[in-house]
Amino acid sequence: MVLGSLYGDDAKQLYYAFADKDGRIELYYDGLFVYDSKQKTLSFTNKSVNYQINKKGITVRLPNKPVLFKSQPASEQRSLDKLSQFGNVRIR
Repeated sequence: MVLGSLYGDDAKQLYYAFADKDGRIELYYDGLFVYDSKQKTLSFTNKSVNYQINKKGITVRLPNKPVLFKSQPASEQRSLDKLSQFGNVRIR
């Protein structure tokens, strides 16, 4: 799982990518993200699936159940507090 940024058309854009164990991209998303500053959760919806990212990991909310993918202790973690710099992130 990677959260990254791209530059283009005068704005910095956030994107999310998820790769399988062989490095093949299974999901790439660069649409609208919503950051809940009270809950410190970044979320987006792709088709009928909602994704919520926070310090614990990412919760994938399928139509019938949520699944939590915990973050790995050795993974790089940064603050989600500076997301207002991205043109495709709405802060609430």
